[in-house]
Amino acid sequence: MAGVLVLLVGAALPVLDVVLLNVALPIVAAELATDGPLLSLLVAGPALAAAALLIPGTRLGERYGARRILVIGLACFAAGAALCWFTADLALPALLPARLAQGAAIGLILPQISRPERGAASGIAAAIGLLLGGVLLHWRPDWRLLFLVEVPLAVVLLIAVWMLPPGPRSAGRGKVVRWSTVPVWAGIGGFLYVFPLTVQNQLGYGPSHSGLALVPGALCFFLGCVVGARGVRPGLLIVVVGLLGVLPAVELHAPLWALYPGMALVGFGMAFVVGDSAVTAVHHAALGLGVLVLGGGLGRLDHGFALVVTVALLLAAGSAALPAAPSDQAG
Repeated sequence: MAGVLVLLVGAALPVLDVVLLNVALPIVAAELATDGPLLSLLVAGPALAAAALLIPGTRLGERYGARRILVIGLACFAAGAALCWFTADLALPALLPARLAQGAAIGLILPQISRPERGAASGIAAAIGLLLGGVLLHWRPDWRLLFLVEVPLAVVLLIAVWMLPPGPRSAGRGKVVRWSTVPVWAGIGGFLYVFPLTVQNQLGYGPSHSGLALVPGALCFFLGCVVGARGVRPGLLIVVVGLLGVLPAVELHAPLWALYPGMALVGFGMAFVVGDSAVTAVHHAALGLGVLVLGGGLGRLDHGFALVVTVALLLAAGSAALPAAPSDQAG
């Protein structure tokens, strides 16, 4: 039981890293006097670095044992978080290599944790991270502290993993890639990047409210993973309905609670998609490119939120309309 709990926290740590920074993006943009693609690299860079390391991380776990590689990954993650905190006072170009190091560490961590544990932990970690990031920034608007919070978490987790008995080396299996879901990850990546910026800059809410607006989606993603929701096509259709609910609420400057139903549907629909296919290096790469191209590119234009959501809608609806095809194998 203790081992499962440790692995759940390990699966949650990478998600916590992303959502903590997401709610702080408007503050980061204001303090570092930057926006667009350069700012989006803070989120996209780690996702792309993780994508590059997922396959090697899997192979290393098979050869040297999952516990050993997980310990190395957590040590690198803690070091990367400390380096992020240290370089955040310098300039954005100095911070980016530290963020890439964190992403590479995530690429070592995730393959050592089984898929069911990763799915459920991701949802609850996202909810906790969104609330924690919002509360911390409301209490003390210093986004650098978000990196510092990650260091003790990673160190405690590293010690707990080290104390676990070593498990057998995995036999190594190909992961199923549902290629129809890959464009959706790009659309969702752009949407989740630009959404907190829109809630704070366009709707005028603070970081805590920005995090709160995303919590229903995180909780419903967790719920969907727990109940074992599966099915790419119904999941994509639920995502489309959710996005259709969020877009007019933002464009009409509706109250914050008006965003909750749409965000809940987006999260629940993504649980269907994730439950029916493994999240592979291909999906992580698509997520990072979606943040970079959609969020960092279209998101900075006038009515950027509407543009990003429209593209995400087209990608999700188009993927749902594709005929079922045999799944390919990828690492």
